Amino acid sequence: MDFLTAAGLGLDYGALQFGRTTEAWLGAGIELSRQVATALDGLEAGVEVVGSSSVLNLLAKPIIDLAVGLRGSQPLAPVSTRLEALDGSIAAMPAIKAAACSSWRADRGIE
Repeated sequence: MDFLTAAGLGLDYGALQFGRTTEAWLGAGIELSRQVATALDGLEAGVEVVGSSSVLNLLAKPIIDLAVGLRGSQPLAPVSTRLEALDGSIAAMPAIKAAACSSWRADRGIE
């Protein structure tokens, strides 16, 4: 995932840093989203870049947040397995939690 570092993204654990979102950050978010969507190919899952680092010139932490959406009936286990198999530089747990939240909300008819 060298493209993330090349775009100026990433933080050491426990560090707090902010910068203005750049075109490079936006491009890296799109690429990361594409890679995660490819990993989830064949599953009914949507992947979107979300958060402050997805808005040009907004003050943000240099990290990319992705939301993974599932249908209410979609089991979470296959999605979790594929996300966990991705490159170690991707913090998959927040994405898995987001998927679980989306699934929970969809089951209850919440948009």
